[in-house]
Amino acid sequence: MGCFPAGTRVSINNVDTLDIENINPGMSVLTHAGNIKTVKTKMLHYFTGNMHTFTIAGQTRKLTATDNHPILVRRYTKLPTQGEGICPVCGKHVKQVLTHIVRSKDQDHVSFYANLEASKYSYIESWMRADQIELGDYVVTPVYTENLQQPLVSDSLARICGFFLAEGSFEKYKGKYTAVQFNFAGTETDLHNTVLADLNELSLVTPSYQIRKDKNVGCISIYDSTLANRIYQLCGEYSKHKKLSQEIFEWPLSAKLKLLGAYIDGDGTWNKLNKVASCTTISKDLAYGVQKLAALCNLTASISEYMGKHNQTYLVSFAKSDTAELSKVAAKIPNEVYERKLIKLPVVFNDNGKLIKRVQGISIESVQDLPVYNLSVEDDESFVTENKENAEIFVKGVDSSSVYVNVSTRFTDGGEFGL
Repeated sequence: MGCFPAGTRVSINNVDTLDIENINPGMSVLTHAGNIKTVKTKMLHYFTGNMHTFTIAGQTRKLTATDNHPILVRRYTKLPTQGEGICPVCGKHVKQVLTHIVRSKDQDHVSFYANLEASKYSYIESWMRADQIELGDYVVTPVYTENLQQPLVSDSLARICGFFLAEGSFEKYKGKYTAVQFNFAGTETDLHNTVLADLNELSLVTPSYQIRKDKNVGCISIYDSTLANRIYQLCGEYSKHKKLSQEIFEWPLSAKLKLLGAYIDGDGTWNKLNKVASCTTISKDLAYGVQKLAALCNLTASISEYMGKHNQTYLVSFAKSDTAELSKVAAKIPNEVYERKLIKLPVVFNDNGKLIKRVQGISIESVQDLPVYNLSVEDDESFVTENKENAEIFVKGVDSSSVYVNVSTRFTDGGEFGL
C-alpha cells in the first residue's frame, strides 16, 4: 500500500492545502480526477524501505512517496540528447546532437526532424509505482473541475493584480492593510494612466498621483482598505511573499491573460536580439505561479534562477513562439509571429484541463519504521498491494460495510445487492 510521509500537502478544496497527517475523515480533498471528494478513511502505518522524492517542474514543493505508491505518469517518446553524442542520422560525433539535427539542411536530417516533431507528443499514460518513474517522465496533475463556475472578473481587477505583482506594495496601520501603492519609472506615463483608470473603475476613492523627479519615479497610491485586502487575498503581500492565489487560476482565460500582460508591462523586458519576453522576481511562489498560469493559458514559460545582489532571483521567460499572443495583452511585446519550433516538450503545459509537469529530479532515501499515511475517499476504496500485512491494515482501517482482499471492485455493486 503506497503512502506519503507527514508534511505532504494535500488540497482539501480548490483553494487550501493541509498536511496529510492533519486530514481526518469527513474532510474534502482534491482527487487525481480533479473532483472534490469526502475522505472516508485515514490509515497510518510504519514503513521500512525506500522513499522516493521527486522534483517536479511547475511547483515549489517536492513530492515524497513510498516506493510502491502509484502515481499517474505520462512517458513521452524519448528524443535525442541535447548534449554531446552520436547523431542517429549521419553517425557523426557532435557536441549537441539535437541542435545538429535541427540545423542540418540535408533531406535525411530534415525528414528525421519532421518525424520527431510528429511523434514528440506520443505518450503512454499509466499509473506507475514511484520506483518505476524515470527522469523526463511527466506527472499528470488535476485542475479542479467539479461544479466549477468561473467568477466574473473585470479587466481592471485583472490588470491591477498584474501591476501589483510587478511594482505594488501595501501601507499598513496597526497590522491592517490600508492602502495600495504602485511605483513605476517616471517616464512610463502610459502605465500611470492605465493604473489610474483601472483604480477609478475599482474604487470610489480617488487615487493620488505624483512624479518624483528626484528619483524619476511615478508614485500612485489609493487609500482604500477594502481594495487593499482584496488584492492581498489574490496576490499575497509583497517582495518574497507575492504569489498567485488559487482563485486566479480559476479565472476566465481572458482575465488570466490580462493579468499576465499587466505583469509583463510592469516588470518585464523584451529582448530585441533573442525576441523573448521575460520577468524577474525574488518570490519563488510567484515565479512558479506565473509558469502555471501561462500553462493554463496554453503558453510556455521556463524558469531559471541566479543569485542577485541580495536575494535569490527567478527569471521567467516566455517562448518566442508565444510573442504574437502576448502582444495582444502586453504593450511591451511587439506583434511579431515566430514559428513554433519546440523540439523539446515544455516542462509544464496544459492538456485538456490537466497540468502535465516534468520530473526533473529524483532522490532515494532508505528509512525504517517511518510513519506514513494514506487516504481513501468516497467511491474510491480500493488498493493494490503485494504485501499481505498492508492488505490487513486496509481491512482493519477502512470504514465500509463490505471489505474484500483479492476480489474485483465489481463484486460489490448494485447488481450484486439486487438494487
